[in-house]
Amino acid sequence: GRWIVKAEKQKIIDDIWTEVVLSVIGETYYPLINEDIVCGVVCSVRRGGVKIALWLSSREEKLVKPLGLRFKRIVQALAPDDADRFTIGFEGFANPGDEMFTVDMNDHFEADQKVVDASTRKAAAAQQRAAAATAETAGEPGKDATPKD
Repeated sequence: GRWIVKAEKQKIIDDIWTEVVLSVIGETYYPLINEDIVCGVVCSVRRGGVKIALWLSSREEKLVKPLGLRFKRIVQALAPDDADRFTIGFEGFANPGDEMFTVDMNDHFEADQKVVDASTRKAAAAQQRAAAATAETAGEPGKDATPKD
């Protein structure tokens, strides 16, 4: 199935596209459900408006709904004043155009906190590795840190 955000042509759609693509590259969806079901992202520009779709290999509500909430939050963060101008829904590939369900911004998933925690841990681990590499280079035997004349 796929999550689809529909909007009129407007500049913000470029920002939404960029953020959604970066969120897929950065694998921010995987920790939400511990399954790799994101297949890709598609942008369709038509006369009637623009659609950005997050393609998934599943249509199980328990798997796709947390991803839809994340998708919707990306849109809302980039267009907080215009969020009501966007529609976001999920449709299966078996019946394109038939919306199966939507996400409500009041929905909360325990997995959201897991992603925040995982991102924080990842950043801390990267800082520790960088500090260790710097210390290791400075303290390697046979390497003199003082400049030679």
